[in-house]
Amino acid sequence: MSELRINNITDRAGSSGPIIAGVSTVTSTSHMVMPSGPTEFRGGRDKGVFAGGYSPGYVNRMEFITISTTGSASDFGDLPKAQGQGAAVSSSTRGVIMGGQAPATHTEMYFITISSQGGSNSFGDLKSLMQSNSGVSNNTRGVSCGGNLFVSPTNVKSNIMEFITIASTGDATNFGDLTLPRSHTSGTSSPTRGVLMGGVDDSVVVKVIDFITIATLGDALDFGELTSKTYGASNGIISDGTRGFSAGGSTPSYTNVINQIIFQTLGNATDFGDLYVGNSGVGNLYPAGCSNGTKGIVAGGQTPSSKLDVIDVFTMASSGNATSFGAIADARNLLSGFSDCHGGLGD
Repeated sequence: MSELRINNITDRAGSSGPIIAGVSTVTSTSHMVMPSGPTEFRGGRDKGVFAGGYSPGYVNRMEFITISTTGSASDFGDLPKAQGQGAAVSSSTRGVIMGGQAPATHTEMYFITISSQGGSNSFGDLKSLMQSNSGVSNNTRGVSCGGNLFVSPTNVKSNIMEFITIASTGDATNFGDLTLPRSHTSGTSSPTRGVLMGGVDDSVVVKVIDFITIATLGDALDFGELTSKTYGASNGIISDGTRGFSAGGSTPSYTNVINQIIFQTLGNATDFGDLYVGNSGVGNLYPAGCSNGTKGIVAGGQTPSSKLDVIDVFTMASSGNATSFGAIADARNLLSGFSDCHGGLGD
């Protein structure tokens, strides 16, 4: 048995003792704080939230899961209005929905404190009337990317990107432009890069992948291409910080494919596996997504014949098909997902 002489090791719950495996004696003159809970869950944070959606009719419901523990979602609180199709971004403490449809396209942004169940609060406004946009974020900044921009009397595809500082309520500011105008992209993030996958430009589905450096304002650049033309894949960041994912969508046929990219390596996405709900070949359009350090989550959506209440899970480090996790309260699509522990947070 080895001996390590460190004084006063305390976990975050306040208990002390021989909490380091293989160490029989703990003494020293320093003070160290050890995180409680599995370290892969980023300091003990492990909550995913699904907000809004269409069921039919837009809903204001928010639900949450503990990502490391399979089971059905629980009530979190309500949005101020029934809505769907908003971009979702988050830090380790706050989740923000940027724009959406309720049923009219709007500029409003709402935030929640992810650790505390309850209703959402006003954050500020986008500069543009936007829905079907997607979000990327690190622990400081959230960016709304593309979408359907309302220009009376109709919506047009947009390349507009706007950003917020997540810790500070207020209106969004211009960030730059996507490489081409489109809606229904799927966004994912590392601590430095945001990646936007697929989408639809007017009536044309694309396989384009763009990326931005989240800390630096400017236009998006080309990253590569998806395995096939896809729009309406997972809305919410699925990432372990090294790999980013886009799940489901339509090609325009409904698809169950999970696409994977490596953030630091420009190039085309690869086929990671299939969604659980899609193993019969039916696919899943307009689901929500979220993640912690190890697990990717896909919730809700729709098949060609019905809305879905299923939640799928997959291990991001290992290629393969998703498995069943649980269920949300009611079958719906066009919902937004975020977490306090996704791979873009970098801690």
